[in-house]
Order: sequence, then structure tokens, then C-alpha cells
Amino acid sequence: MTNMPITSLKGVGDALAAKLSRLGITCVNDILEHYPRRYEDRSCLRTVAEMVHGEFATFAANVIRGEVNRVRGKSIARLIVGDHTGQAALVWFNQPYRATSWKPGSSVLVYGRANRFRNTLQIESPEIDSSEPSDSLNVARIVPIYPLTQGLGSRVLRKLIAAALAMPANDREIIPADIRQSYRLMERRAALREIHFPSD
Repeated sequence: MTNMPITSLKGVGDALAAKLSRLGITCVNDILEHYPRRYEDRSCLRTVAEMVHGEFATFAANVIRGEVNRVRGKSIARLIVGDHTGQAALVWFNQPYRATSWKPGSSVLVYGRANRFRNTLQIESPEIDSSEPSDSLNVARIVPIYPLTQGLGSRVLRKLIAAALAMPANDREIIPADIRQSYRLMERRAALREIHFPSD
């Protein structure tokens, strides 16, 4: 399955395939071998009150409301979220749809850089996912950071790699079984999962 064209992955049309090809990715095996250049540990959850000014961190919260304001021709979308310790404003510029992307009452996981001003916590352009850490590819875990190309974001690439890893495996083992056993080495597919989405 891994030698199938990249367009065999759900959501990959001609336009996205062209962007992936700029990274040398034309088949499923190519995307599995597009390795992270580094990782960010976003696995430690804080409360809103524990967010420290200037630091990147992850916290869980519930959506309270969304709002959009216009200032000098620019739109500012705010999603107000909170937990039992306080509230935070998630802010995006010129992306008004962000204010309605999550319904009030939704539980979310947020990762970003804390900016505290007059006892108000604000996070600009955060990563945000559903509240189930097991479902998240972007927060509440060790997150892979990949080499990218113009018009292709990390979230899209992570989603495609997760889909490729979920495909039926027919990976050819390069290292003979007796050597893998002797040195207690992982099978190729297990190693790829750990490379892309490390368990620790």
C-alpha cells in the first residue's frame, strides 16, 4: 500500500499533491519517510491560572463565546475560553471564521504563547483541538515539527501522515527477523509510528 500515489489519501487532490511534490512526496511511502526535524513537548497540561507570561504551554478549557471586531479595516476574532481557575482570550487576525469554529460549551485543548496584560490572559494564533488528548495530533502530546513548503501547514501534514500510518501495512522489513530479535529492534511500521508520533 505504501507505494500507492499520494492522491490515494483522503483529501489529497491535484492542488495539494502539487504542494507535496515540492517536498519530494509523490507516494504514501514518501510521506511516511518525511521525518520531523524536531519535536515540541506539548503533553503537560496546565490550568489557565498556571499559564506564565511569555511561555508556550497547553491547557484544557471550555468555550464561552466567540466575537469579531474590526479595527482599522482588520478583523480581530476572539474566542473566549475558561476553566475553573480563569478565562483566556484566543485571538486571530483577519480570520473571522475562528470566532464561530467552536460552539459555546465545547471542550478544547489549547497550545500557544501566554501574554498576560492587566490580569488578562491572551494567546495569539494558538493551536486548538478537541478535548480528547487521544484524538489530538497538534496539542496535549509530543508534537512533530516538519519541514514545510509554501501553502502547506503542519496540521495538514500531520493529518495526512496519521492517515498513511492507519493504512494496511505491507512494509518490507529491511532488517532480517533474527537480527531484529537479537537486538530487540522494532518492526518498521512501529518505528515509523514512534518517529512521527512518539509515545514518550
